[in-house]
Amino acid sequence: MPDSENRSLKVQIGSVLMDVWYLAPYPEEYSQLEVLYLCEFCLKYIKSAYVARRHKLKCPAKHPPGNEIYRDGALSVFEVDGRKNKIYCQNLCLLAKMFLDHKTLYYDVEPFLFYILTETNEKGCHFVGYFSKEKSAFHYNLSCIMTLPHHQCKGYGQFLIDLSYLLSRKEKKCGSPEKPLSDLGLLSYRKYWKYALTKALQSAKGPLTLQDLSTTTAISLPDILSTLKLNHMLYSNSEGHYEFVIPMAPLPQGRLVVHPELLTWTPYLVTIKKNPIVDQIHVGILEKDTCNDPGSCSTEFSSSTLSSPSDRMMLLPPTPNASPFSPKPSFSRSPSDRSETSNQEGPEVEHQITRKRRRRVDDTKDVESTL
Repeated sequence: MPDSENRSLKVQIGSVLMDVWYLAPYPEEYSQLEVLYLCEFCLKYIKSAYVARRHKLKCPAKHPPGNEIYRDGALSVFEVDGRKNKIYCQNLCLLAKMFLDHKTLYYDVEPFLFYILTETNEKGCHFVGYFSKEKSAFHYNLSCIMTLPHHQCKGYGQFLIDLSYLLSRKEKKCGSPEKPLSDLGLLSYRKYWKYALTKALQSAKGPLTLQDLSTTTAISLPDILSTLKLNHMLYSNSEGHYEFVIPMAPLPQGRLVVHPELLTWTPYLVTIKKNPIVDQIHVGILEKDTCNDPGSCSTEFSSSTLSSPSDRMMLLPPTPNASPFSPKPSFSRSPSDRSETSNQEGPEVEHQITRKRRRRVDDTKDVESTL
């Protein structure tokens, strides 16, 4: 129970009033209220109950923004992009800080995807919990997870963890939560890892390896090893080989599980913009490195390696501020070509110069005669 510092002692979401566990960085005029009101659909924070009732009548949102990717009866999961729905995701992170001690992300939400779990009735989709995932994190499948206190002990936390690993299996890779985990998060993950590995071992029809377990469950190898050792499910035989110990106790029934056939989801792809100038330089380097004859290779592009002047132009980086309608650059000749042209055109050029000199001399004589 928090003490009487400058913080909201209670938070009301919809019709549920809850105690606040930790300090959340709301604006100062909101942090000194005894009760902070939140809209259960758009998560907007409000000062008074009267304003909250007025907002409820006018709020157009009846579900989280984004795409609904999973529905099983009254349960729905929405994928929300932090870049497209920035205000909603910031309000969500401020709400999560009230119940998470290690929560440090509040406003920089653009690099993350948020998966919102809701319960649906005739009034709309009511917020239950969520987990977030960084878009560019290739080895982590979960950054933060939270379930509201009045929805805990219902299996929703295990459901969200199972969903995060289902998304990893769809992406065809193994995942792990970001470390360090909170105390409640560590207990939840250890419970899920034990259940998932026991289910995989009991349903196996032949010999298994650690890599097979990782591929089947999408759990990373370090998490598998720590779980097997913690639950005494791995031992070394007399020959020095490790063997699995399969628990014979039946798995718990009535567990809230994720059904893969109900998931409608496409993995998020991170695109990297290419620089055409760098690509052209790489082409030139590749042309140089793949030369088999060291004697014919040089640090510059020679006309023998290119089929035509147009090919040569493709390898040259474009000049800055160049117009697309500017004339094509001219290519200088080699020293040998220059020497040949100078020998061929030399006498004709000298003849033209002497002719001009004679004309100037004749002009001066005419001027003198007139004077």
